[in-house]
Amino acid sequence: MSEGRGHAGDPPASREDESLESLRVRVARALEPDFQLLRVLGSGEAAHVFLAREPALQRLVAVKVLRPEAGARETVAARFEREAHLAAGIKHPGVPAVHRIGRLEDGVPFAIQEYVEGRTLRDRLETMGAVPPSEAKEILADLAFALVAAHAAGVIHRDVRPENVILASESGRAILTDFGLAAVQETGAETGPKLTREGEILGDPRYASPEQLRGEPVTEQTDVYSLGVLGYEMLTLSNPFGSRSRGQLVADHLEGAPRELPAELTHADPRTAEILVRCLVKDPVRRPRAQEVATALSESGAPDSGAARLHGAGAWSDSVLAPFPRVAAFVSELRRRRVYQV
Repeated sequence: MSEGRGHAGDPPASREDESLESLRVRVARALEPDFQLLRVLGSGEAAHVFLAREPALQRLVAVKVLRPEAGARETVAARFEREAHLAAGIKHPGVPAVHRIGRLEDGVPFAIQEYVEGRTLRDRLETMGAVPPSEAKEILADLAFALVAAHAAGVIHRDVRPENVILASESGRAILTDFGLAAVQETGAETGPKLTREGEILGDPRYASPEQLRGEPVTEQTDVYSLGVLGYEMLTLSNPFGSRSRGQLVADHLEGAPRELPAELTHADPRTAEILVRCLVKDPVRRPRAQEVATALSESGAPDSGAARLHGAGAWSDSVLAPFPRVAAFVSELRRRRVYQV
């Protein structure tokens, strides 16, 4: 009977293989002679990714191709191309560079971008467990600086999560990828057709900010909130609002207080703990910007710098930290010792 089940499952797998091989041939034809297609790197729900070589520049590139069945829907194809155009405008080592955008002969869009060898942060968490505080701080700083560059280019990522972070094998840098849900900051000028319906909720609810879940306009601080959730998960392997039902998780993002970090983690790096608390503030206006987070994380080892810059004169410091007694106690002690000023 097991053989019968195996045979019954063969045709769909075979059709998938045939479809991918057909796509590979079409992609190779579209890229010649400038690029040599090498192999499939991976496949997701929306796209296939191929590895290719660019002989003229002696470099490897990643070729992201929208799945043909998805590309048949023009809105999906338009969103794919919009992602590539947005990412191409971000110039930063923490965001893969986009080299070329085009379409296959049948209209399926593709993007050629910088190849980053490494694994996702999700893979790292699943295989090695929680990230040590010092390493987590470096990853958060890398991502915060990548967000600074994105925001400077007028782009809100809207989907910061471990699956969209690559830990580069060569440089060790955390790379922010997948701008498929990115939004353009309001500038008063139209840059193209609106692809998100009014009130539509995009992004993973595990990492979504309160304003995203309410279908409200997003800002730079929307990404900062998601970064805070990601940071908490790196350190604890859990969501700051627990892992209950989707409905309860959404309710907690909207109204609930995040769980405090374990005492040993707060003690190991109280400033990073304070930064995460500030990132998770419900009101986006009261959250720090990515630049403030990046600066605080990169300088938090130096006296009189770092986390103190997140709140200036500390006007709302105490009210934000009040629900987190361990963090508040450590911050108070650091101030008493004049380790950093407010």
